Amino acid sequence: VPAKPQPISPLAGEMPGRAEAGAKDRDDSAKPIVRQRAGIGSYEDPGDARREKRRPGKTGRPGR
Repeated sequence: VPAKPQPISPLAGEMPGRAEAGAKDRDDSAKPIVRQRAGIGSYEDPGDARREKRRPGKTGRPGR
């Protein structure tokens, strides 16, 4: 069975593909990299460890 030919797109060749469009250089950003959860990788950043700590919750009494 011969392979199906790709559908002809009117924008073919004018715009980069999805894989090429996502490979932009993002080294110029000033924001630090925010990881999702501390302890999920092979190392922990001090900022991630601070973010992992819980804040004090309510005491169980309403209005406190």
